Amino acid sequence: MAAEVILQVNKIEKLPVVDKDFKLVRLITFIDITKLTQKTKANKDQIGRLRVAAAVGVKGDAVERVEALVHAGVDAVIIGNAHGYSKGEVAVLKGGKTELP
Repeated sequence: MAAEVILQVNKIEKLPVVDKDFKLVRLITFIDITKLTQKTKANKDQIGRLRVAAAVGVKGDAVERVEALVHAGVDAVIIGNAHGYSKGEVAVLKGGKTELP
């Protein structure tokens, strides 16, 4: 990997990556490379970010919280409660599916 060589040869920890207009598009660190090579089973999206899940309960404004999480970019939403078989879970699931097909 070219970035790893540049970091090691120059004994630096951070490598800025710029586009053709010299705008910063990414910052690669030695830790990023270490995680990439040592944590190969990490669940990442198409651009290399770790996937994120969030849990919501079933009371109150649960559907609104699901919407906010989806709009924030969460990869998965878990609807939970202590019993696992309540009508509340079904209501949140249906409400979320209606608002966010």
